[in-house]
Amino acid sequence: MATRPRRPVTTGGEFTTAEGIRREVTEADVAGLRAGLAETVPERSRAPLASGATRLYTNTPDLNFAIGAHPSFARDSLAAGFSGHWFKFSPVVGEVLADMAESGESQHPIEAFDPRRFAAHQSGGKGISGSGGTPTASADITSPIT
Repeated sequence: MATRPRRPVTTGGEFTTAEGIRREVTEADVAGLRAGLAETVPERSRAPLASGATRLYTNTPDLNFAIGAHPSFARDSLAAGFSGHWFKFSPVVGEVLADMAESGESQHPIEAFDPRRFAAHQSGGKGISGSGGTPTASADITSPIT
């Protein structure tokens, strides 16, 4: 019997580091995935679990990007916190970083993404330093074509 192509499904996670990430997918993770599927594609929510894995991604504390001059090194620019969505924004972010490298500013309105907004978070390890991230459970749910 043929099966449909598999597609990863994700749920949110907790703050961790690359060294401390929980690598196993728990029954609670799978239940959360199935609950989300039940709302959108109910027939898939009952399908067998083909595989599961946790993956680490990064977010900023306010879940928005950090793009601009480094808070401590004004001649350095940074772009972070894309939580796996970098590829969609790479053309414009690349343009912004090129502008910053050439002139120290960008023609694009990037004020809302200023990394300095996280100054209070820096000492707590949850800032933009890249010291941690959020693991997300990911599972491939397959179901036969009927």
